Amino acid sequence: SKEELIMSQKINPNEASLTRWIATIIVGYILGGVVLLLPWILIKVIFPDFLINSPFGFMASIVELMIPFFFLFLGTVIAIKWIAKTSLRDFLFKGSRKLKKKDCAIILSLYALGMLICYIPNIPNITLRGITPGSFVILFVFCSLFVWAQTSWEELIFRGIFIRYACKNDIKMSKKAVFWGIFSSLFFMAVHGINPEVLSQSGWQGIPAMISYAIPGMGLYFANIYYQSLVPGLLIHWLNNFVIFVFVSESITAGGSPSLFVDTSSATGFENMTATIIMYMPLYLYFAYQIYKKKKAA
Repeated sequence: SKEELIMSQKINPNEASLTRWIATIIVGYILGGVVLLLPWILIKVIFPDFLINSPFGFMASIVELMIPFFFLFLGTVIAIKWIAKTSLRDFLFKGSRKLKKKDCAIILSLYALGMLICYIPNIPNITLRGITPGSFVILFVFCSLFVWAQTSWEELIFRGIFIRYACKNDIKMSKKAVFWGIFSSLFFMAVHGINPEVLSQSGWQGIPAMISYAIPGMGLYFANIYYQSLVPGLLIHWLNNFVIFVFVSESITAGGSPSLFVDTSSATGFENMTATIIMYMPLYLYFAYQIYKKKKAA
C-alpha cells in the first residue's frame, strides 16, 4: 500500500548510513557557523573592545572559546533531526539498557576519584591564581551555563555519531564498534593536537601529549558502549572540563582559563599521558569487575 511504501522509505532512528552521518557533521557545523557569524562580527570586528571592557573581560579567552561551541551544538542538534532523521533523545538514549541515576552517580564518583588521585601529587605545585571572589562567581556561573555545550558538541561528533553508525540501535561491543572506537579516538586526538598544552611540548614529548587525548577518547567511547547510552561520556567530559576551567588548570591550556587555582608543574607529554591513564583507571577497574561478575553469574 501507499502507506507501507512511505514507511519503508523512512529512516529508522539511528539507522543512517555513514554518508548521512558525515553529512550531519558538515551541515551541523555550517548551521552553527552561520548563526554564530553575526555575534562574532559584532564582538570581534565592530565592537572589539566590548568583551575586554565588560565584566567578562578577565575571562575573554574562555568566552570566545565557549560561545562558538554553543552555536555548533545547536546546529548539530538540528542536523541530527533534519539529516539523520532521529531525535536527540533517541540519539542519546536509544539502547536496550536503561541508564539509572545510580549509574550516573557511580560514573561521576569514580572519575572524580581518578582526578583526585592525579591532583594529589601536584599539590605542592598548585597555587591560588589571585582571582577575586566576584570574578570567580562570574566564571562559575558562565561555565555552568556553557561548558555543557562545548563538551556535548564534542561528544555528539567524536563519540555519538561513530557509535550510532557502528552499532545502530543495538549498542554492544563488536569488531565494527571497536574499529570505529579506535578511529574516533585517533580523530579526537588529531583535532586536539593544536591545543597549546600539546604544541608547547618540546621534541618527542609532543607524541605522548597527543596520545593523552586518544586515551580519554577510547575511555569515553567504551564507557558509552558499556552503558548503551551516550550519557556517561557527556557526564565525564563535562566534569573534566568544568573542573579545568573553573577550579584547577595548567599554566598553559586551551581557553587560557582564569581558574581558581593554577598547576605550575609544567608536566611533560609523558607525564600527562600517565596521569590520563591513572585518571581513567577507577572506571576501567569498575567495568572489568562488573563484566567479571556477569560472566561468573552466567
